[in-house]
Amino acid sequence: MKELLKEFKDVEELLKEFGDVFPKDTPHGLPPLRGIEHQIDLIPGASLPNKPAYRSNLEETKEIQRQVESLMEKGWVRESLSPCAMLVILVPKKDGTLRICTNCRSINNIIVRY
Repeated sequence: MKELLKEFKDVEELLKEFGDVFPKDTPHGLPPLRGIEHQIDLIPGASLPNKPAYRSNLEETKEIQRQVESLMEKGWVRESLSPCAMLVILVPKKDGTLRICTNCRSINNIIVRY
């Protein structure tokens, strides 16, 4: 326990020392374009793993829509140009709110590994 408190104090000291580096508010939007755009290449000829969405009740569907709209308003996500759809589910957090989780296993199977 003492080691954990010592590490916590060390982290606090670092945050105070470099406090000017960390912004007070979360920045709006995605980082600016820097001339290098990344893409994920798929195995040529592989069938796209577009599966039907997980079943959810009306409340869960509304919560997913609310969270996605919130992320889009903040500029943290944008509409995808990918031909693949990712499955999402809601998972409860410790504080009782819901978190969106994506299931990317099927798309990971057809990604070209470099």
